[in-house]
Amino acid sequence: MIYNERDLRQAQALDIAQKMCVAARTAPKGKGVDIVECAVADGDEQERIACAMEAIGEECGHKFFLRDADYRVDTRIMFSAGVAAEHLGLLGEDVGQVYAIPVSISSKSPLFDRG
Repeated sequence: MIYNERDLRQAQALDIAQKMCVAARTAPKGKGVDIVECAVADGDEQERIACAMEAIGEECGHKFFLRDADYRVDTRIMFSAGVAAEHLGLLGEDVGQVYAIPVSISSKSPLFDRG
């Protein structure tokens, strides 16, 4: 059987994100206290986060929220997507700080030509 890389991208990105989430459980914690919550957003939840980022960007005037929500992905930690997920309460009421790590599999580096 032949697997075309283009057909595997989405499934592999999800698999990698899930593995990153599980690996974060063993990350060092301040004073040994386990206060880390991890989740993977895909599909409709991913779209909800992007819409919330746009709304927050418009409300607060932070252009990077709008930039990060225009179907662009990044390979670094994103404060803006984390704030949107926190705003939506996706990880629960008790979670006070959220950061997002988008996973992209593409032929073009998302670190260049950022608008």
